[in-house]
Amino acid sequence: MGVYQYEAMAARGARSRGSIEAEDETAAVRQLSEQGLYVVELRAIDESIWTRDINVHFGLFGGVKLEQFVPFCRQFATLVRAGVPLVNSLEVLHEQTEKGMLKSAIFAVAASVRDGRPLWESLAEHPRAFPPLFVQMVRAGEASGTLDEVLENTAGYQERQRETIEKIRSAMIYPIVVAVMAVVVSIFLLLRVIPTFVSVFAAQHIQLPLPTRIVLGASSLITHRWYIGLMIVALILGAVLWVNRHGPSLYWRDRILLRIPVFGQLVEKRAMAQVSRTLAMLFHAALPALQAIALSADAVGNRYVAGALREVRDALGDGGSLSGALRETGAFSPLMVQMVRVGEATGHLDEMLAKVADFYESELEMMVDRLRQLMEPILTALLAGVVGIIVLAALLPMFALYQGMGSSTGM
Repeated sequence: MGVYQYEAMAARGARSRGSIEAEDETAAVRQLSEQGLYVVELRAIDESIWTRDINVHFGLFGGVKLEQFVPFCRQFATLVRAGVPLVNSLEVLHEQTEKGMLKSAIFAVAASVRDGRPLWESLAEHPRAFPPLFVQMVRAGEASGTLDEVLENTAGYQERQRETIEKIRSAMIYPIVVAVMAVVVSIFLLLRVIPTFVSVFAAQHIQLPLPTRIVLGASSLITHRWYIGLMIVALILGAVLWVNRHGPSLYWRDRILLRIPVFGQLVEKRAMAQVSRTLAMLFHAALPALQAIALSADAVGNRYVAGALREVRDALGDGGSLSGALRETGAFSPLMVQMVRVGEATGHLDEMLAKVADFYESELEMMVDRLRQLMEPILTALLAGVVGIIVLAALLPMFALYQGMGSSTGM
């Protein structure tokens, strides 16, 4: 998997530039062709954790904040539905938008549309503000005369994505805070409290209990061998950075994430909901199946699922059915495969996929709530246990000292 920077020409001769993620150059050219773009120049770029579009990985939209993009779509839909010309609508949106990437992009798009170019071609020239998924939705809306509906659906889609991300993020805040507190308290006790107690008992020539000796060793390691811990942290960070720069590693990382107990179920439900919702929206907009699947693969955050979607696209190109191709990959749930089969048989594929998305979004919400309720007592007990062990290690020599004093008095 790599990232390629391209310069392409649209149907009317307009040039557009941007970047695209694909398995190789052939796949990149095929994806651009499916978007109605003819490649003029294509070159691979070095992708790193700093240059990658992190928002795409987490399901966000381009380089524009959702807090800006969602109101833009809704206001645009309202203006179009009211019969306001596109140029005038874009001018109004430009005036209402705060300074930033979106405002500049809207101004450029308005100028391009004023010159007679289609809206979707004008949007395609600004891939950081308007990614391919949105551009192709607008293209379908222009062709079918349902631009207002497409914009409204896109806003709803993004709001659901944001809500899901916020729920997962809020569920992770508590365990992270507790983990940080546990580490900070443990380090403080090991550096400040334990050495003080131990120095007193060492002067009494008391044989320290095994738990105390273990904790004392950890305290000595942190105090005098701190660079070892620093090296371990550096190695872990280096490994994370390498994985995020290496395409095959990202694929296997995301695949392994799905196998982790409990958390893997969370990741799977998130991926199934995202794929189903994206496909439902694209099929409802009457985009061709191959193009809809390619765009969904680019939008989904999990690389393993994205690779499976590309396999589905290739199978469809060879004449297979969507449900059969989904089943063959083994990456999609039986529920999703069965609902797609029903949708193919009844001719309501977009509705079936929307129901799948609703189901998994509901399941994801309930699972996040249950995890939050379970994590609070478990992590509180864990924090108390860590601190309790360290404190107990400090008190055990005191008990030994009292026993020694009692024995001396008895004699």
